[in-house]
Amino acid sequence: MAVAPLSSKVNAAAEDGKGTPSAPQPPLQPELSDEASANVGVRKEGIASMFDRLDIAEEEFDDFVIEDDTEILESTRWLAVACVACLKKFSHEALFQQMQIAWNPAREVKMRAAGENLFVIQCFCLGDWEKVTERGPWLFRDWALVIAPYDGLSDPHAVELEFMPIWLQVHKLPEAYRKVEVVKKLVGRVAGEVIAVETNPVGGFRGDFVRVCVNHDVRKPV
Repeated sequence: MAVAPLSSKVNAAAEDGKGTPSAPQPPLQPELSDEASANVGVRKEGIASMFDRLDIAEEEFDDFVIEDDTEILESTRWLAVACVACLKKFSHEALFQQMQIAWNPAREVKMRAAGENLFVIQCFCLGDWEKVTERGPWLFRDWALVIAPYDGLSDPHAVELEFMPIWLQVHKLPEAYRKVEVVKKLVGRVAGEVIAVETNPVGGFRGDFVRVCVNHDVRKPV
């Protein structure tokens, strides 16, 4: 004997007293409690929206101590932040590639974007970090790359990036003026804060001059 499909059995059982099939009934919908409804709403809202609502205030870090975490402290060594002194948009990848060539580091140097024109630089040895932060000025497409040391714990946007070290040459100074303190006073009057003075330059520099490194304000012309 042939067995009718389950749907046929259900329709047959649903006939009314006159033998006429009644209208199909919609499936029963389970009633959700308020708590269950809320959970469904959260799932529909999505994880991304939940994170958007998170707001961690600076005070939340007051009791968060990492002095004894060796791994974290190691990861914050030899860091710097940088920005390009221009208002135009540019390729981050092009910046990274050009700086790698200019620095020619002994070990790997990483750069990551922390904003539209803000970058965190990670060096992995002291020599590379000193070259990056102290042996400028560094240029990208004729724009100055302003670099400052970074502790890795504070907000990189809070680091002041308005000054950069540049080297000047002061020629034909009389012998009486070729003294570090005298040079600092003379140059400081016109060029700003003096960082270092080389009265007898070495490393391939030839000529009758004194080298002076000053902290130049990039908002002003050289």
